[in-house]
Amino acid sequence: VNVMRIGILDKVSEVHYATEDASAKDGVEYEATSGILVFQPDVSVMSFTVRINSRYGWNPTADFRIILANDETLQNATLDHYLRKTRVKVVNEDLFPTNVHEEHIQVAIEASPPNMDAHY
Repeated sequence: VNVMRIGILDKVSEVHYATEDASAKDGVEYEATSGILVFQPDVSVMSFTVRINSRYGWNPTADFRIILANDETLQNATLDHYLRKTRVKVVNEDLFPTNVHEEHIQVAIEASPPNMDAHY
């Protein structure tokens, strides 16, 4: 996840981040994380990683939130009201209901007439 700061970049800035469950649950679809990003002078982008877990079974989407804290850990920065939270949507590309029959489904898809999906 990239976090960008704009404006005056000549000072060190710090911001606390954390993930928060929505339909995706910590330890199931993803691994919760939190920390503090320390932007050194002239650095405008920093990154952190959120681990997405492989899961058995089918779920079309799951989402969690990332929140930048507007608290005492915030230094030399101002967070915009609308940009301090974001929703991360995890899209499951597995075939419904599982990938157990993926090979057979792929053969059927490849044998389908061209542009079959364009006819309604």
